[in-house]
Amino acid sequence: MPPQLTWQIISKTQEDIAAELAAEGLCLLTFDEWEYACGAGSTTLCRWGDFCPSDFYPTNNLAYWKLHLQPNLFGLHIAQNPYDCEITSDKHTVRGSDSGCSICGGMGSFLGWLPLATAYWQPDVLEWLDEGISGNFMRRVIPLP
Repeated sequence: MPPQLTWQIISKTQEDIAAELAAEGLCLLTFDEWEYACGAGSTTLCRWGDFCPSDFYPTNNLAYWKLHLQPNLFGLHIAQNPYDCEITSDKHTVRGSDSGCSICGGMGSFLGWLPLATAYWQPDVLEWLDEGISGNFMRRVIPLP
């Protein structure tokens, strides 16, 4: 079984998480580090290429399309569900999703896939971070000198 790479946040603030990680010699990814980790050197819109199905959302369970559920070239399971945000070291930045806003907003299937794109970032999602980050995810990182 592979080691756990992301942890769901329960009743903590970003500051609490950063302090706990620092005490363990760990940290959160920065905005740019998250993008690099997600893309794994890809130069396409998404880490799996430029294609996204136009007839369903990434949350549908269809057997013929699962590239977004595979690990990237670094072996990371990242940006796989548009509802699962990951926090970064920037208190007001999440990556990897739009918390489902595009899908729930009925914006169409392409925009439902867009939050999984490597460089995607939607500033409007940040408004709810002041209310708490419970239910989102974090990635523990070992900083290198």
